[in-house]
Formats: sequence, C-alpha cells, structure tokens
Amino acid sequence: MDKIDKYLHLLYKGDNSSEVLELKEELREHLILSANEFMSQGYTEEEAYDKAIEKFDGGKDMLNELHKTIKTAKSKNIKKHENIKLKKFSRKILRGISAICLVIVALIIFQRHKLYSTTFYVESTLDSKLNYIVSSNELYDVSKYESEINKLLKSKQFKNVVNLRIYMNPAKDYSGVTLYEYSTEYNKNNWLYTVGGPANELTSKGDEAYFKAEIEHNPLVRDNDFFRNVLVLGIMSFCIDILLLLISTVSKYKARVRGNRINMV
Repeated sequence: MDKIDKYLHLLYKGDNSSEVLELKEELREHLILSANEFMSQGYTEEEAYDKAIEKFDGGKDMLNELHKTIKTAKSKNIKKHENIKLKKFSRKILRGISAICLVIVALIIFQRHKLYSTTFYVESTLDSKLNYIVSSNELYDVSKYESEINKLLKSKQFKNVVNLRIYMNPAKDYSGVTLYEYSTEYNKNNWLYTVGGPANELTSKGDEAYFKAEIEHNPLVRDNDFFRNVLVLGIMSFCIDILLLLISTVSKYKARVRGNRINMV
C-alpha cells in the first residue's frame, strides 16, 4: 500500500490541486484492485504491487496528458471565473455611473425649474411695481418707493437678486438716467440671469421707465453642454450595462443547451 502511495506521489509530485488529489485517489483505488487480482493469481503482496504499477506504467504518457488536460481546464476555469467577476464589477460601475448621472440630471432639471419660476416671479412682480409707480406719478420721487423696493428685495423670493436698477430713457447702451440702484456682493463664479423691460406707459413727463434685475445662479444649471454630456454618459452606461446582461444571459443559455445535449448523448 505504501509503495502505491509513493508511486502516485512521485507521479504527480509538486501538484496538490484539488483536481489532481481527486485523480490520485481514483488511481490509487484502481492500483489496489489491480494488485488484488495479481494476489489472487498467487503473487505475493509485494510482487502484486510491483506488477500493478508495472502494468499501470504502460499508460504513463496517457496519464501525463490527462494531468496536463486537467491543469489546462483548471486554468481556463480560473480565467473564466475572473472574467465573470470582472464583468460583474464592470456592471456595478456602469450602474453606479448611470445612477449618478440620473441624480445629476434630475437635480439640474429641478434647479432649472426653480430658477425659471424665480425669474418669472421677480420679473412679473417688478414689472407690476414699476407700472404702479409710473401710473402714480411717483417715479421721479425715489423716496416714495425706495423703502418698499428695499423690503421687497429682502424677501425670500428675491434673495438671489444681486442687482436691480430702475432708470429712464435708455440710450443704445442701456445707460439712461438712473433713478434707483441696488447692488450686493455675490459669488463671481456664478452666472447672472438678467430680466427686465419697460413700463406699459410713459410717465407724466413723457419719459420711458425701465427696470433691469440680475439673478445669481449656479452656472451648471444653464450649461446645456454639461447637461447633454451627463445625459449621454448616463444613457450610454445604462445601454452598455443592458448589453452585458444580455451577453451573459445568452452565454448561460448556450452553456445550458450544450449541457443538455451532452446529457442526452
């Protein structure tokens, strides 16, 4: 028995993989059965083991080839497993990118809606206020409406208004005669959204009254290139993820079909 174990140890020396250990166990059982046959023919135990090994040694080349095949299959299985792990990791990355892009796109859409709602409110409120001032013949006396406009600028809806100017008879460069002006510090990295326009009617002296307001906002909110790039990146990541899923599903289906055919044979 020890002779068989030593023989198998020398045959696959240095390889303790699970596949080879399993093969060794099968070969050990085969050698023991062969030795038992020789012993039934009258050989001693020692002679029977030698005969079994000698008989078995005739197929040594075949066994070596089998060993190489097992190692190759093992290597392929390892690579296949690594590829599966890589594909799963890639799909996680793609899903993460898609989710991040979706969140960014949703935030931009929300902020745009908020900006346009704010600008509409500011523009309509100032337009209404200017028309009232003109119709009340108070345009030239700033003290009569200055405090009211200052109060308006401190309200929540006007918190992003950083510049406001009420002026008359603008020239081509929109300079005109300034009646009221408000300005505050703001982040220079931000963009300004400008709204404004004339009053519906002329003043009692025939002058044209105008207002111009500038609203601060994050530049990314109105950066169409950034929005488009994020949207395209999100869509591409989602499509590639779906494509990898389909490839994986088709591969599993083909493997299952091949397995069924082998079983039928």
